[in-house]
Amino acid sequence: IFVDLSEATTPMDIHHEVGLAVGIKLGEGRDNKQMARDLGQQLSVRGPMLIVLDNFEQVIAHGMNTVGSWYAHAENIVFLITSRETLNIPAEVVIDLMPLSNRDGASLFHDRIPLGGPDWSGGTRTAVHRLVSAVDGLPLAIEMLAAQSAEMAPKELLLHLENILNPPEAVTSAPRSRQSTLHDLIDWSWGLLQPWEQEALAQLSAFHGGFTMEAAEAVLDLTTWPDAPWTVDVVGTLMGRSLLFAAKHLSQPRFRLYESVRVFASRKRAQRDPEGHTAHRHSVWYARLGHPDHLHRLLVSDAIETKHLSVERENLLAARSHAITNDDSASAAACTLAMLEVVNITGPLRPGAELVNPVMAMGGLSPKMRIHLARSKANLLTHLGHLQQAKTLLERCRQLAEDCGDPVERAQSHLQLAGVARQQGEPDVAMHHFETTLQLAADVRDAIGDEAMVILGTALGNTGLLKREQGDATSAQHNLEQALSIHRQANNRRAEGRVLGNLGLLAHENGDMRQAQEHLKNAVDLNRKVGDLRTEAVNIGNLGLVHKSLGQFNDAMKTLQRALKIHQALGNTRSEGVVMGNYAVLLEILGRRQEAIAHLEKAIEICDRAYPTPGGTWRACLAEIRAEEGAYGEARALIQDGRKILEGTHEPELVKLICKAGIVEFHAADRTGATNYLAE
Repeated sequence: IFVDLSEATTPMDIHHEVGLAVGIKLGEGRDNKQMARDLGQQLSVRGPMLIVLDNFEQVIAHGMNTVGSWYAHAENIVFLITSRETLNIPAEVVIDLMPLSNRDGASLFHDRIPLGGPDWSGGTRTAVHRLVSAVDGLPLAIEMLAAQSAEMAPKELLLHLENILNPPEAVTSAPRSRQSTLHDLIDWSWGLLQPWEQEALAQLSAFHGGFTMEAAEAVLDLTTWPDAPWTVDVVGTLMGRSLLFAAKHLSQPRFRLYESVRVFASRKRAQRDPEGHTAHRHSVWYARLGHPDHLHRLLVSDAIETKHLSVERENLLAARSHAITNDDSASAAACTLAMLEVVNITGPLRPGAELVNPVMAMGGLSPKMRIHLARSKANLLTHLGHLQQAKTLLERCRQLAEDCGDPVERAQSHLQLAGVARQQGEPDVAMHHFETTLQLAADVRDAIGDEAMVILGTALGNTGLLKREQGDATSAQHNLEQALSIHRQANNRRAEGRVLGNLGLLAHENGDMRQAQEHLKNAVDLNRKVGDLRTEAVNIGNLGLVHKSLGQFNDAMKTLQRALKIHQALGNTRSEGVVMGNYAVLLEILGRRQEAIAHLEKAIEICDRAYPTPGGTWRACLAEIRAEEGAYGEARALIQDGRKILEGTHEPELVKLICKAGIVEFHAADRTGATNYLAE
């Protein structure tokens, strides 16, 4: 896996670039030390691999806090790092890469000669050796010279090169740096290009992180030269001159300028296009990725479509920035929405939420777009645990949707408000919002089709979860099966995987382990196909519960550990608290009490912050342990606190807590109290 760090400046930049390349979604609310640990743990889970970190020299001071930390947690990963300085960290093996020798440089030149290049005669060989020496054995410089050899013999190239590197007017005797040598060679190669090729190279510098041929055709404008070749031919010519390169990404070619060439070409673009027409076309092209139709396709596509969007992160940020600078609110908003979808896949969440604010301050946005942006921000705030902020923002969205008479946005706002209320432990409020969502979606179902189906399916599925928490398993089963049917009809594969997982969890609670395993395994398979790692980890954790119920404790341990590692790496705090509590219960079963207590205390801390309801369950589990140890007062206090959380929010877990309250009183030798609890 190749990671370009040429634009990284901080440890967080390094973590982000590696996470993006490997496909790891990084969470929020962690400092650099925690982020490094989480990424290292997740890399270890991914298994043996080679990661190439290119251009590390400008972040060399952060080597120990990034690579050093990752390697401490993932010794099965090999890191190959290119840098002008050593990192000076343990386990580092330094290989000095000297400039190519004349022999090796000449061999590279020979390998890169295009068709129609010079014969490899003795005179040619001598001239090539002198060319290699003149450019200090720099591989890219040698490749650029070889690309010109179809038009100029090596002896002629040598004369031109000597004039470039040592012009007659030069009066200094100071040695030239390798960077200045490369710059001069790029400048010379530029001068050999046809006018339309120069213009194409300058315009291609607008891309950040590479581009597809389709994107190049949309952004390049060579109409000033009616006889200019097609874009595909111009790009091919520039690649033949070693000014850009191509690499396979998901079985498709992706092109990229060498960074030194891109910097040079971007300066030329600034001179030639001061009004930013190229950057505008670039913004408009990438804004299409935030169009509702494209975002909807992500719901029904496999993981490849999601990865295609993720790789455009740098282009989306550049396009958004230009659109904001030039007051193009439509493109800025669309690029932001696409970027937020990327953030949901790869993180980090907090900067994602901050992307919305500058766009919301722009004029010219339609009410629908303002609502869409605000809802997207609220979604991130919900994942971050900022529930009150999310609720306030969603209430504004709901009111704005009512004011402009948009039933779809009203339905979406109510749907998200229901999720926030459920997470806050307000089931009656959540049910009101779900019922309103279902009615609004049903009213517009015939008019908007697929979008209404997505809303209906999601609302029914979440209503099923709420019914399950209220102890109504029959209604929960019915709602979830309705949701599954709708999602399958709409080909919403991402949502289908989530509902299958919830059906598996319900089957587990009903004691049907065979059905639970079948649903959960099918859900995990579907999660992987669509690239939904967060939900995959949730379903893996629930598979661990099934293993535990079946007495398969080793399998349960491995499965829960894997789920916990993924949640921690993604920053999915809510699910981390749930899985950590389940893991603690397993540790207690296995007789590892002190570890169990530590994990229960941590799970309670996390849930109190991000998802209170499971915190009630973990208090009951900890109360039983404390009662066995004779700490009856602490155990009773835990029961009381847990009961306050679970009453009215989760009936099945409340019943379990009351049973544990009876066990606490039994240990305390209060048989009357124990009997009363069990009778209740």
